[in-house]
Amino acid sequence: MPKAVVFGARGGIGAACRQALLDTGYTVVPVNSLSVDFTNEDSYKKASVILDWDPDVIVNCVGHFDNTNQETHNKTFDINLGSNWAILQHYINNPPQKPVKIVMVGSSAYTSGRRDYILYSASKAALYNMWQGACDYFSESKVAIGLINPVRTRTPMIDMTTTAFCYEPKKVAELILKMASSDANQLVDMKYPEET
Repeated sequence: MPKAVVFGARGGIGAACRQALLDTGYTVVPVNSLSVDFTNEDSYKKASVILDWDPDVIVNCVGHFDNTNQETHNKTFDINLGSNWAILQHYINNPPQKPVKIVMVGSSAYTSGRRDYILYSASKAALYNMWQGACDYFSESKVAIGLINPVRTRTPMIDMTTTAFCYEPKKVAELILKMASSDANQLVDMKYPEET
């Protein structure tokens, strides 16, 4: 039976992803911010202990969104970027003996800065560059990395009082599940229905 770890399994996309993996026959270890707080210096060690369980798939749905432009950069970057770096660093230090697929969850905001959430957009642009560099770094290894960039999705992280179209987390989870089954590096930029 394949094994998966889902970081951020308590939130909208993470919870949907956890369920999709379970429904497909994976044994899933759900990890939430109570288990690993990526703003804490010990987060790398805690994440590494979890990854020592030797999963076949790791999905990172951890995210932080601030639309006040009042925060320091630390929390946004520690969570949106640092959580992914903790996972990558584990496999840099412990090359796997079997194929491992890592799926990172970014955002369509990575393509352009947004005035109401400058740090969030910047962190997702940095995540895209991290994905590119990691694909190159692990090109001769058993690690494959996917990055999915959802458009607006109905999650607790964002105040969804908008009347604009939003995808349900289940749709994003379906794409993550498809990505998890591939042993190739992948980039998926989601589109709104009118853009497809």
